[in-house]
Parts: sequence; C-alpha cells; structure tokens
Amino acid sequence: MTITLDQIETAFGQAVEAVVTPILGAEMVVWPNRTDDPARPFVVFDLPPYPETQAAVSGGDRRAEGFTQVTVVSKLNEFTRPSNILVQQVKDAFPFGRRIAAGDGAVVVSNECEVVNRGRDRGDWRVVLQIPFRLEAA
Repeated sequence: MTITLDQIETAFGQAVEAVVTPILGAEMVVWPNRTDDPARPFVVFDLPPYPETQAAVSGGDRRAEGFTQVTVVSKLNEFTRPSNILVQQVKDAFPFGRRIAAGDGAVVVSNECEVVNRGRDRGDWRVVLQIPFRLEAA
C-alpha cells in the first residue's frame, strides 16, 4: 500500500471543502502553507505529521495512523454559536468509519472527532476539531 502525505492531504482537504463550501462559499478553506487571509468565518485545514508503524500481521503491510485538524476561525466578540454550528457540521460529515479514497487505498476515520481547543487567538475566536484516521489498502 502506498499512500503519500500529499494524497492524504488532498483527500481530506477536498472532503472538508465539500462540507464547508455550501455553508460559507468557495475559497473559505485555507490549506497548509497558504497565506491568504479570507474574511471571517473561514476554516483552516491542516495535516500534522503522523508516525508510520509496522502492522502486527503477517505480510508486513505498513499502516499509518494520525489525525487531521480543522480549525474554524471567526471574528472575536461575536458569540460562539456560529463557530459551534460549523464545527458540528464538519464533525457530522466525518463519522467513525467514513472512508475517503486516497492513492491506492483509503483514509478511514478511526474514531470520533473531538474538539481539542477553543478560545481566543489574537483577534480571532478559534475552535479546533481533530479527526483521527488510519490508512487502509484498497
């Protein structure tokens, strides 16, 4: 099984865009290393590094587990409800077991999504959602 970091990032990013675009409009997902600063609210998609591990099964297929982060960024001092609603919509779109085609395999949501941080960040209000995943062969 060969699924590259770029393929994982593209698969998850496109899936996040499919959820966010009907709600916020086009170009409201900020991808890694993209410097645009769109109007609020917007969503930051990021794929932190993840470790590859050797599966404990015969055949020696490599498997990888990690998480992606989706951060909802909204204006400060405008209540939390809009951010909470958007985070819940993203969370609902990535239920445990969802498979997303990537490379010659799939990225599978391996557990429930979890809000890991929420609060002020300079002039913004941010809510960070983690989506855990594992890679699977096709």
